[in-house]
Amino acid sequence: MTTRQRERERRLCVVRRAWWHDKAANRWQHFQHWKAAGDRAHFWKRRHLARGEVKAAKVNEEQIAKLGPLVHKWEGKWREADHEVRRYSKRIDELTPKPPPVPSGEGWHVPIAAWNPYRRKVANWIVREIVAAKSRGARGVVNSGLRTYSEQKYLWELFKYHGGNVAAYPGTSNHEGYVYPRGAVDWSDPQSLHGHLPPGHKLKWAESVGFADWPHFSGTGH
Repeated sequence: MTTRQRERERRLCVVRRAWWHDKAANRWQHFQHWKAAGDRAHFWKRRHLARGEVKAAKVNEEQIAKLGPLVHKWEGKWREADHEVRRYSKRIDELTPKPPPVPSGEGWHVPIAAWNPYRRKVANWIVREIVAAKSRGARGVVNSGLRTYSEQKYLWELFKYHGGNVAAYPGTSNHEGYVYPRGAVDWSDPQSLHGHLPPGHKLKWAESVGFADWPHFSGTGH
C-alpha cells in the first residue's frame, strides 16, 4: 500500500468512525431511557409487594416483561456501535504515520521530520533538544546543520569577502562537529525555539550569549 493509499484509507476511517460515534451516542440514549424505565418498574414492584399490593405489583411485572426486551435490544445496538468505533480507532492508529524514534547516544543523522524539510544532517543531541521543543509548541525549521570543512570554508569566504551571513573560520565552527558541546543548527524562527526549549536544555541561542548571529544555536551559543 502506497503512502497516498494509506492516507486515503485513514481519512475514510475517520469519517466512518465519526458516523458510528454519533450512532453510538444515539443508541446509548435509547438504552439509558428504557433501562431507567425498567428500574422504575422494578422499584415499584418491590414497593407494592412490601405493602401487600399484589394487583399493582402484577402491573409492574407486565411492564418489566415489556421493557426487558427493549433494554436488551438497545444495549446490543449500542455495544455494536461502540465496537465499530473502537475498530475504526484501532485502524486509524495503524494507518497514522509514526514519528521517527528520537536518537540516543552521540553521532548525527538526517531526521525525517517536518521541521527538517531540507534534509540537513543534525547532531543527535541537538535532535533531542529540537524534538522536546517542538512538543512544547516551537515553530520553525532547520536551515543549516552539520557542515564539512569545505562547506564551512565556502560560507566563511562569502562572509569575509562578499558580505554574506556570519560564518566562523573553517575548522573552528561548531557546525563542523556533532559531539556535545560541538554541533550547531541555524533555525528559521529562533525566538520560538529559544522560548520552547525544555528546562535544563543544552542548546543555546547565539543572541542569548551576546553573539550576533540571529538564527544560530549550539552548545556554547558560538
